[in-house]
Amino acid sequence: MSCCDLAAAGQLGKASIMASDCEPALNQAEGRNPTLERYLGALREAKNDSEQFAALLLVTKAVKAGDIDAKTRRRIFDAVGFTFPNRLLTSKEAPDGCPDHVLRALGVALLACFCSDPELATHPQVLNKIPILSTFLTARGDPDDAARRSMIDDTYQCLTAVAGTPRGPRHLIAGGTVSALCQAYLGHGYGFDQALALLVGLLAAAESQCWKEAEPDLLLGYSEAEDLLPFSDSEGGVSGLLHLSGVLWQQVGPEKQKEPFVFASVRILGAWLAEETSSLRKEVCQLLPFLVRYAKTLYEEAEEANDLSQQVANLAISPTTPGPAWPGDALRLLLPGWCHLTVEDGPREILIKEGAPSLLCKYFLQQWELTSPGHDTSVLPDSVEIGLQTCCHIFLNLVVTAPGLIKRDACFTSLMNTLMTSLPALVQQQGRLLLAANVATLGLLMARLLSTSPALQGTPASRGFFAAAILFLSQSHVARATPGSEQAVLTLSPDYEGIWADLQELWFLGMQAFTGCVPLLPWLAPAALRSRWPQELLQLLGSVSPNSVKPEMVAAYQGVLVELARANRLCREAMRLQAGEETASHYRMAALEQCLSEP
Repeated sequence: MSCCDLAAAGQLGKASIMASDCEPALNQAEGRNPTLERYLGALREAKNDSEQFAALLLVTKAVKAGDIDAKTRRRIFDAVGFTFPNRLLTSKEAPDGCPDHVLRALGVALLACFCSDPELATHPQVLNKIPILSTFLTARGDPDDAARRSMIDDTYQCLTAVAGTPRGPRHLIAGGTVSALCQAYLGHGYGFDQALALLVGLLAAAESQCWKEAEPDLLLGYSEAEDLLPFSDSEGGVSGLLHLSGVLWQQVGPEKQKEPFVFASVRILGAWLAEETSSLRKEVCQLLPFLVRYAKTLYEEAEEANDLSQQVANLAISPTTPGPAWPGDALRLLLPGWCHLTVEDGPREILIKEGAPSLLCKYFLQQWELTSPGHDTSVLPDSVEIGLQTCCHIFLNLVVTAPGLIKRDACFTSLMNTLMTSLPALVQQQGRLLLAANVATLGLLMARLLSTSPALQGTPASRGFFAAAILFLSQSHVARATPGSEQAVLTLSPDYEGIWADLQELWFLGMQAFTGCVPLLPWLAPAALRSRWPQELLQLLGSVSPNSVKPEMVAAYQGVLVELARANRLCREAMRLQAGEETASHYRMAALEQCLSEP
């Protein structure tokens, strides 16, 4: 039988379906499909393989043309049986001019029809097909071939039907289905989402046996998925991966937390969370407790071994290039995602409940040690400094959204002390302005919440910190002369200009935080006056064209000047001597003008 014969059979099927509209209503009244009845009759009367093959093709077309009930399905099985489908699945010789998979596709279509009957799904003749069905999932071929796609769909239908029976998962695992599903999913070919869904179901139903039989494939799957990230554009794929990870992580005890698949899956989810900010929050929240405990366990193990700093220092990993899989630094993989999650109420509450803020403080302090004097920062990987910046962003989120936590958790007092002692040296270092901005802004915001702490009552450390913060805030803008103009314009200073896109939000937030600290710390206004910041700021504004100063800059400058003037009489007098009232009038700083007009 040639492909032309198959085409003719298909046309005959279509013609017969159209002709069925003219059939008497008797079969319809009995709930029977007249077209299907005709095909079944042809199947029973077939005299050779060619006639039986053509009849089977027509039966398959009729079945796929509409739903059939259990009784009709059983009649099809009684007419067809397993003998001919078995031959179709194992045949190595297709009719002239036909692709090899045409026969197999027909055999799988018939099995899919049979497997929709739970009794037939457990039939030995179905179960013994599991190995060959599993091979169809990874067979190579034209991805756009309609017949091949149909065969893959039917294969998943068969395997899913078997998985739904009481002992089905065990049969699938024993038949090599898990390995095939892993390969099909990683190949990201047609039906890969169905592979993941079925794999999740098998792990949920028979976790220990599934893991025992297919551990190498699962480990390989996670390792390769790190690079492929095939689910990145598929919410369904990510959802399945989250579910799969959750199922796997539930047997995972302390002794297995260093398994490669755990680290690989954490790395994958960390990469996805770093990019995605809103999807699948329910699934993510379910996994957060494990992620915190996992990162905490590995961090503490490395810390107890007293080799954490040395391992990190020796690990040359960039944030975008995979490097050696060192589980102790799992937090590095999770920081960007946690930065997104701490903005949202639900995830943030889970992270706080599981102790993530305390862990992050310890991690920040440990990483900070690597950048302190005595360490060669030139050999540190970029990921260390990027990790510190991301930690700062997480802490900034917590300061804004959970201020009570900052006040009551002692770890933040230790963090504040580190920020205060570190900033003076940091602002002097070339090429580290962005990190200095993060540290300064975070410290200023925390100082507002911890203003009653003894460490902030004019101690040398607190004075040094605020002097360095003033240095960061005051050096951002300069006056620049313009050809043909009598007045200069306000522009960014060279060090700030190239990174202002990343820096400006921190700068404005820092100005606001400093303004809030002035009335809370009585010693701060005199210290600012000694630094000459208010005088130099008024001098800068007086030397440039008001039109060159954006309204948001005017508001930020006025906020600082007003609070300093209100807090200290000497500040007011110094501002008046610097033509403060006239400058305030030029820039329409009504609040400052009024404050300076008072005694």
